[in-house]
Amino acid sequence: MLAFAGSKAIAVNPNCKYQQVAVALAKYLGSKDAQKKHYELRGVIPCNTELLATDEVKKDALVTAQNDTFNKTSVIQPTVTGMNDYWAPAQNFAKAIVNGEITADNAAAKTQDFYKQINTSIAK
Repeated sequence: MLAFAGSKAIAVNPNCKYQQVAVALAKYLGSKDAQKKHYELRGVIPCNTELLATDEVKKDALVTAQNDTFNKTSVIQPTVTGMNDYWAPAQNFAKAIVNGEITADNAAAKTQDFYKQINTSIAK
């Protein structure tokens, strides 16, 4: 299995008292300027493609290592509807582990069944 890559999100509670202020803050926190400041002040690697293309960020060994790891060990996260094809089988697989239905003796076969379910969903 590979990790999902390609998602960064900032959300706003739709029931918050100051909706406009919360949305403005979320927009700022996700902005190129805020990502640049987070990188400069705290070393938080940006996801903004313009920032990733700057010389300052490109020469950062940590950024290179992180991105190489993502590129070699993950797949781009599908759309939200496509994720349903993953999460339903994953939830069932996790429940089977918790309920003791998957044991050391049948783990390999159950894992293969899980892979087949996911790959069948993706192939639709």
